[in-house]
Amino acid sequence: MRSSYTLEDMMEERSRGVSTEISLYPHDPFNIKKKMKPSDLGNLCRLLVAADLVEKHILPFLNEDQTKQVIIPNQERNGLKVWVRDIDTASMHQLVFKRWSTSKSYIFNDGLDKAVRQKEELG
Repeated sequence: MRSSYTLEDMMEERSRGVSTEISLYPHDPFNIKKKMKPSDLGNLCRLLVAADLVEKHILPFLNEDQTKQVIIPNQERNGLKVWVRDIDTASMHQLVFKRWSTSKSYIFNDGLDKAVRQKEELG
């Protein structure tokens, strides 16, 4: 039994009009993926996400008020509270999503430290 699916396999199957490749989704449903790095877990404990990814895959799904909470920093708006799923532990965590004031990037924070501690405890 083969353990890998090669380009040649795919081309042969396509020429025959069949496929033996099995996947849960026809495409990867997760548009933004990020493996935690030490810089994400340091003193600031924030998950930094590039502006182009946020503007393409997150902001279009927010309403006007939610978008303002994310992109317009002021005293009343400290970001948008969102729920984030940790795929490794299948746990949910409430974080704050906002534009990072010192760059064009966006961050998830204010709760990330709890998620990290939980993951460390699970080992």
